[in-house]
Amino acid sequence: MKSLYLVKRAIGLGVLTYVFSFIPGVIISLLVGVDFESAQDLPDRVYLWGMLVSAVLMVFMTLWYFANKQLKQTARSGFYFGFTAIGVGFVFDTLMFLPMILSGGTDPVLIYYANELFWLTVVVVILVATFVGWLGERK
Repeated sequence: MKSLYLVKRAIGLGVLTYVFSFIPGVIISLLVGVDFESAQDLPDRVYLWGMLVSAVLMVFMTLWYFANKQLKQTARSGFYFGFTAIGVGFVFDTLMFLPMILSGGTDPVLIYYANELFWLTVVVVILVATFVGWLGERK
């Protein structure tokens, strides 16, 4: 019987998704001229490019996730994977921002997470993974 969710695989691919999205994120930021010393107010185009890259990346990562023959490709299993990938991202962001938070520099972190385009990207990533799973149901 096929499984709807493989935890270790989802977490492992969630880590890879984070790494693969982090590198283009830095490149995009450099291309649009973001000053990392004062990157408190990122231009909307950085968030929009990040959303696009995240959506495309999520298609490929979700297909890779479903390449395991033990998995049943459904919208629900895609949702689980998307949610796991977002969860892994939050864990890594917390670890990365923790030194800044502990030193009292919470403003950049709060500004980043307060942007509605960031949260829209989170929703898009989960929806893309869910959609890819749903496409497998239709076969």
